[in-house]
Amino acid sequence: MSKDELASILKVTVRTITNYVRRGALPAPVKVGRKALWRRATIERLLESLDCEGALQLQANAIGKALAEERLLSGE
Repeated sequence: MSKDELASILKVTVRTITNYVRRGALPAPVKVGRKALWRRATIERLLESLDCEGALQLQANAIGKALAEERLLSGE
């Protein structure tokens, strides 16, 4: 599945998918030619392993890390 499809399933932006991959919250995509794709089975297993609380924690962790990075960059 494409990054757009994955973002739609997770109800997040494409940029959030990029951030999740960079932080290790999502597996890296498989390159097929010039395209970056995720295996549907891999994402389905990930979603099955997360309950509602786990999904919220995943998003909260990514938001927290982004805020911390912004603070570091701004010198706070």
